[in-house]
Amino acid sequence: MDCEAMAKVLSERPTNWIRLWEDLKCECFARLATEIYSTAILVTLLNVQLNVIGGYMFVEAVAASRPNALSTEASVRSQQIRLSPAVQQRYLTLVQQVLSNGIEKLVVVARNAAFETLEGVSLKERLTIGRVQDIIDALNERIQHLLGFEPFQIAFPDEDVEEGGSEFDLAHSILLNETRDILESDDCKNVLFQAAKAGFSLVTDQLAGHFAASRKDDGFTNPNKVTTPMAKLIPVVSALGQHLCSKLSDQLINAVFTLDVQQILGANIYETFSQQQH
Repeated sequence: MDCEAMAKVLSERPTNWIRLWEDLKCECFARLATEIYSTAILVTLLNVQLNVIGGYMFVEAVAASRPNALSTEASVRSQQIRLSPAVQQRYLTLVQQVLSNGIEKLVVVARNAAFETLEGVSLKERLTIGRVQDIIDALNERIQHLLGFEPFQIAFPDEDVEEGGSEFDLAHSILLNETRDILESDDCKNVLFQAAKAGFSLVTDQLAGHFAASRKDDGFTNPNKVTTPMAKLIPVVSALGQHLCSKLSDQLINAVFTLDVQQILGANIYETFSQQQH
């Protein structure tokens, strides 16, 4: 999603410059959405995985020190899944799936959503920050709709993982299936969408700063009344997309990870997988 390359072509004033501006408009917002959703998915996925691992490791520790303290079910499960470093490493490669094929799928969704949301917004339309907020909200809602009932599906390989005969394969298969069940739950999807909303709120705050800086310094101009044409906002959105991957990346991750619902989700998963005792 090279918005900068598109802007460079536009600087040469090609004959189809209006069409290119329209494409750039959609691409800039699509890149923002891709960065926000990929971060939200990665953070939520890791939150789930690390607490699943933490719960199992706790049970393993109890099994090693006080085996009689475990219920029959917990004892059987602790023998089924041995969380060796190799098993953990393979399990955590789901993150790599998101960063490779998953991102490509997310880009398609974001581009389609951006086109459907922004095609009716003229380059000449003078936007207030409130109008921009409405556009961003509509874009977010459209992405949620296009992701459907299984937004975390991009984290899993296209083909089903078959259970092999080894203890290593069995442990991985169990972890994968349990993780899929968690990610497909309504609670987890709610966390993801709230995380994405937090990311878009960060973007809106950054854009609000641009509008505030653009107002006349006469002491009478309401910041909410300041307007700017969409064509002039596009370079700002493009630059913001770059910043989300650099100097604003920590703020984005922090906004997504520190949500109360994110912390509650992690705590509930850990409790579920660690309290398998009498």
